[in-house]
Amino acid sequence: MPGCGFYLSTFATNTFLEKEIFTLEPSSNPPKGGVTLLVDYPDGTPCKIRCNNAGHGEIGIHVLYAIKQPNPPVYTFISKQSKEICSAHAGGWLERTTGKFLQIPPNATSIELFCEDFVRQHLAELEIMPIANSFKKNGPSIL
Repeated sequence: MPGCGFYLSTFATNTFLEKEIFTLEPSSNPPKGGVTLLVDYPDGTPCKIRCNNAGHGEIGIHVLYAIKQPNPPVYTFISKQSKEICSAHAGGWLERTTGKFLQIPPNATSIELFCEDFVRQHLAELEIMPIANSFKKNGPSIL
């Protein structure tokens, strides 16, 4: 079963694909400087999602789940990476040259994910899969 970091990153990737910010083809990239969107996760929680051209056919994907809001949930913390208040921060890369997959190390259960255990449990209940199985959790490791 994929981890909740995969679900968060899949949600962000699906959103960017639906909004045609980039496609799964390596020649299609987000605008210079990347794109940041404020969107609601399927459970209604506000999120900030970001993408950028990471080079070599890869797209950097970052998700801040439950970003700071007027009445933030009690389980907020400061993301070490972005210094923003949120409840979970997931990040990784979408590979599009040697296959279409989110890059997750073979022995890892999830993409880079930072959150409290009970937030992780909540997110794990909200299964989100790639649009029409358009990309996978992981793929071949090329060195």
